[in-house]
Amino acid sequence: MASITSLGVGSNLDANAIVSQLMALEKRPLSLLQQQASKIQTQISEFGKLQGQVATLRDAAAKLADANTFKALSATASDTTALSATAGSTAVAGRYGIQVDKLAQNQSLASNGVADPSASFGSGTMTITLGSYDSVGNTFTPKSGATPVAITIAAGSSLNGIRDAINAANAGVSASLVKDGGTTRLVLRSQSSGAENSVRITVSDADGNNTDATGLSALAFDPTASAGAGQNLTQTQAARDAEFRIDGLALKSASNTITDAIQGVTLRLTKETTSAVDLKLGQDNDSIKSAVQSFITAYNSLNTLIANDTRYDPSSKTGGPLQGDRTVTSVSNQLRAILRETLGSNAIGKLSDAGVRVQRDGSLTLDSTAFNSALDNLSAMSDLFTRADASNAANRGFGVRFRILADTLLGTTGSVTTASETLSKRLSSNKQLQDAQQQRLERTEARLRAQYTALDTKVSTLTQTGNALSQQLAKLLGTG
Repeated sequence: MASITSLGVGSNLDANAIVSQLMALEKRPLSLLQQQASKIQTQISEFGKLQGQVATLRDAAAKLADANTFKALSATASDTTALSATAGSTAVAGRYGIQVDKLAQNQSLASNGVADPSASFGSGTMTITLGSYDSVGNTFTPKSGATPVAITIAAGSSLNGIRDAINAANAGVSASLVKDGGTTRLVLRSQSSGAENSVRITVSDADGNNTDATGLSALAFDPTASAGAGQNLTQTQAARDAEFRIDGLALKSASNTITDAIQGVTLRLTKETTSAVDLKLGQDNDSIKSAVQSFITAYNSLNTLIANDTRYDPSSKTGGPLQGDRTVTSVSNQLRAILRETLGSNAIGKLSDAGVRVQRDGSLTLDSTAFNSALDNLSAMSDLFTRADASNAANRGFGVRFRILADTLLGTTGSVTTASETLSKRLSSNKQLQDAQQQRLERTEARLRAQYTALDTKVSTLTQTGNALSQQLAKLLGTG
C-alpha cells in the first residue's frame, strides 16, 4: 500500500482543520499569558515614568529645602551698557557706585604688508615672552610663572606657515592674516588682556641679522631695544589693565571680568564711564519664585500622571494601566497629605499662606499676590520650606518634607522601587510560563498529528479492504 504523504488524504478527513481547531483551544492559556505580559509591560513602563516624575519632584523640593535659595541676591546696574554683575551665595545686600575709567585690553601687533603670503618669508627662531613694559617702554619685566616660548621657523616658510607655527606653539598669542589693500599683514594678539600680558618677540634670523626688517627679523618686537633695532612690528593696541573705582576706591584688574573686588560678586565691565554707575544687590525674588514654580510644575506633572494611570472611563468601561494599584494610590495619598499639613510654629504656617493653592483636580497653582506678600517676611518664608528637624517631622519645612518623601519612595526598599521590581519579577515568571506553554503546545500538536496520521492510515487500509471485499462479492453474485 502506498504511503500517505498528506494528512487526511487516505481517509478523506479534513484532519488539518481538526488539528488546527484543537490547537486553537490548546493555545488559550498561552494567549492569556501573552495578554497578561503585555499588561505587565505597560505597568512597568508607567512605573518607570512614575519614578522619573518623583525624581523630578525630589530635585525641585531639594532646591526649596536649600536655605541658599532664599539667600540669593540679584544685581542690578543703573547703566547696563557699562557694566553687569552676578551675585553669588556669599554676596551681601548693598549698593555700590562703580566708575569705569579704562577697560582692559589685549595687545595687538601688525607686520608690514607682503604681496604674497604664500611666498618664502624667512627662517630661524622666534622667542615670544609675556610680561609688562614700564610707562615709557624702556624696561620689560617677564610675567611671573610664564616661560618664554621658542618657535622654530623652517627654511622657506611663508607668512602662512609662520602664522600656523605661532598658533601651534601655545605661546600666549594668536596669529592671523589680515588683508590690507593689495597686501597681507600678520597680526598678533595676546590671548589675555592686562598689562602683564604684553609681548616681546626676539628673533634669531637665519640670514645672520636679527634686527633688520628683512627675513624673519621683520617680525621682531622689542621696544626696549635701541631705536630701529628689533622694533619692526607696529603696535596697534597696547595691553592695558582695567581701571575702575568702587565708591571712590581706585582699583585695577587684568581682566574686564572681576571676581575679587566685591565679596561674592562677579563684575563685567563693558564701557568706560565719566561718572559712577549705581549697582544694587538686593533680594532676588524672581529666583525664589522660579524655585517655587519649578516645584509646582513638577508636582502637577506627577499629579497628572497618577490621575491618568488610575482613571476609570465609564463610557468605555476601561481603566488606566495602574487603576486600583495600591502603591500608586498610596503615593497620591501621601503627597496630598503633606499639602494639608502646617508648620505651626512659623509666622507663615501653610503652603496656601505662601500663595501655593490646591485646585479641585489636585493640581497646584501660584497666587502671585499672596506669594509676593509672603516674601515681605523672607525669614518666615525660608523656614516654611527649609526648616530641618531630625527628631520632629512636624517641624520640618515643606521642601524638606517632600524631598524626604521622594527619597523614601525611590529608595532601595521604597514602595515605588519595590513595586517596579515586583512587576519585573512577574514579567520574568510570565516569560517562563509562556516558554513552558509553548513547549507543551509543540508536544501536543506533534501527538495529535501522530494520532491522526495513524487514524488516516487505518481508515485508508479499511477502505481498501472494504473495496476489495465488495468486488469479490459482486463477482460471486454475478453482478461484477
